[in-house]
Amino acid sequence: MNTLKTGLIGLELLILLLSGCQQKPPFPQDENCFKGKILKKVRDREGVIAFNSIENKYSINTHVAGTYDSQDIGFLCNLPDSLKQNGRLVHFDGHYYKYDEGRTPNVAGATYYYLKITNLKK
Repeated sequence: MNTLKTGLIGLELLILLLSGCQQKPPFPQDENCFKGKILKKVRDREGVIAFNSIENKYSINTHVAGTYDSQDIGFLCNLPDSLKQNGRLVHFDGHYYKYDEGRTPNVAGATYYYLKITNLKK
């Protein structure tokens, strides 16, 4: 009986520790933006917050490594007002999802995505 009780306590502690390891997003994000599978996962990317007047949304724009002029434009859902600053440099971790069907960037070399931020370093 003591062995079973000790084992259950150990299991409860393990579950508690593992559940505490899940990272909370840095701000509430609209999960309706993130449909389908993750196309890209990024860690410690540097990007610039920008307002896209054609899409009427904020994004984080990043240079694609190993290219001359390619960039990923990750549109953000529910960006807090405190981060709505054109030209603000940020470092982030995140997941890129498919953007709206039929929407194409107005800049050559750019790819549109929805971007779910999992960690943000301001």
